[in-house]
Amino acid sequence: SPWPRITVLQRIEATPDQVASIMFDYAMHKTMFEGITQSDVSKQESPTIAILDYTMVFPKVLGITLPDEHYTVRDTLSVFGGTGYEISWTMIKASTIKDTQGSAKFEQLGNGTLVSYTNFINPPRPSLAKLIVKMAVARVQDAVKALEKEVLAERNGDQTKLNAHLAALAKALGR
Repeated sequence: SPWPRITVLQRIEATPDQVASIMFDYAMHKTMFEGITQSDVSKQESPTIAILDYTMVFPKVLGITLPDEHYTVRDTLSVFGGTGYEISWTMIKASTIKDTQGSAKFEQLGNGTLVSYTNFINPPRPSLAKLIVKMAVARVQDAVKALEKEVLAERNGDQTKLNAHLAALAKALGR
């Protein structure tokens, strides 16, 4: 593929539960992540598996307006190592991309959380992908920064929203 598998590592000053619970709020993705204008759960297959519909918009590239990408993924929440979490996704269908898959892992690192966010997209037109690969890398980096910003805002402000996120995560995991 002309598109790289992108992995970003970031330490966030919060617990793995806090970070994972915010990432697990799929409806927030459309307001939290740049370029995502739709993030809706279309089907809840189980408490930890959801079918999600996304729309991603792109900026103009060399004066070319790229079409919005509509895609559906299956997200799965799992626990590892007792205190770690992973949300992984695999493509079900998309308007033009050939494949997308990835994961976000959250594990304890000192008094914070190490986030390992990996994403891969196999684009429909490899020649065009080469023109926007830097944008793709920046979007993944920006997604992790946006997640950190939201986590810190919820942790350091009124914790009502964070407590709701933590309760939803616990409920999904049967805790």
